[in-house]
Amino acid sequence: MSIEKPNLFSNYREFLMLSISLLILVFIRVGDYYSDYKEFITKPFYYTYAKVKHIYPKANYNIIKVETTEGLIIFTGVTNRVNYLNTTIRIKISPNNNLSFVEYINGFYTQIKIKKVIKNGDNRLKDYINNLIETQHKDSEIIEFYKAIFLASKISKSLREKVASLGISHLIALSGLHLTILWSVIYFILLLPYKYFQKRFFSYRNSFFDIGVISIVLLGVYTIFVGSPPSLIRSFIMMLFSWIFLIMGIKIFSFQSLSLVVLIILSLFPTLITSIALWFSIAGVFYIFLIERYSNNIQNKILKYTIFPIGIYLFMLPITHSIFYITNIYQLTSPILSISFVLFYPISIFLHIIGYGGLFDEVLILLFNLPSSAISFDMVIPLDLFVIYLVVSIASIWSRLSFYLLVLLAILNIFLLYNWDLVY
Repeated sequence: MSIEKPNLFSNYREFLMLSISLLILVFIRVGDYYSDYKEFITKPFYYTYAKVKHIYPKANYNIIKVETTEGLIIFTGVTNRVNYLNTTIRIKISPNNNLSFVEYINGFYTQIKIKKVIKNGDNRLKDYINNLIETQHKDSEIIEFYKAIFLASKISKSLREKVASLGISHLIALSGLHLTILWSVIYFILLLPYKYFQKRFFSYRNSFFDIGVISIVLLGVYTIFVGSPPSLIRSFIMMLFSWIFLIMGIKIFSFQSLSLVVLIILSLFPTLITSIALWFSIAGVFYIFLIERYSNNIQNKILKYTIFPIGIYLFMLPITHSIFYITNIYQLTSPILSISFVLFYPISIFLHIIGYGGLFDEVLILLFNLPSSAISFDMVIPLDLFVIYLVVSIASIWSRLSFYLLVLLAILNIFLLYNWDLVY
């Protein structure tokens, strides 16, 4: 008989008190941003420096995405005669009174005047990895794919639509799945030499703690290196707390811990409150915890870990289709592709290191071209049904009956999605 690990909080009062405190902190941080916003839109003009984050090529001009030193995300049109890649620019902004607060914190389009262009110092490691990828592939979309899963680079609209049609957008955007795989790879690479030296020099040390610290530091550096996308920030903080909870012997699969991490993230980065990627990531973790709660009595590990990708796929479909409407029969392959990705990801990293990164190119090209051979259609979930689905999902935390209802709704949703009468 195993001893059950304790919860993070001894009672709901402790949980509520800390949650309320963090929520107040979130409101204070958002209030600070609102004060900055009111000051910003009243200024006739505004000078600042901004780093060019991405360039979106158009027919006769480019749209660049910049991040100012104050943390504002701005999109603006510029001439395509100047290459602004890897530069910092001094800009003059003329704020628009019609700019909303949500646009202010989430990113907005406006015309700016570029006063000065400063070439950034070369990031030799990132340039080396980019070159390593480009020299091992010929197809532009395959290059985009690998840059996305290794460096969190943006992908083109064409590739984005293809991966959405396959239901694998979550595999392209760096998130908890990628960090978990990298954690496992780093841990087991370091474990063997650590055990060798531990037996001879420091047998009193704890390998999980020591290797865990190294792994966390490396993954933290990696998160910063790729630009700290919201889903990766959430995943890293969640992983950090999970490791701490494991060290302390506290239950990991806890909705209290998930709520706590969400509030901590929002208190540290209040602008992420409008990040769709962050909320999708949180929803994915929520359903992982929910499946764990109601499958913990299953003894067959193969069956249990087969249920996870299928269950997450079913539960997340109504969430993703609330934003992305496109539906394709090949999205049914998502659970299989998700399971395969666990092996593909570390193997593809190793293959790129040794110079054989193009080994899977033909398979990937075939995979990305599959959606073009099938009929795609849009299906919009009505808002009232979506709200009901969310309510049932949250109620499932406490009610097994609600969980069964949630399963029924998820199955009904996929039946409606792929009912051929809707397609033809």
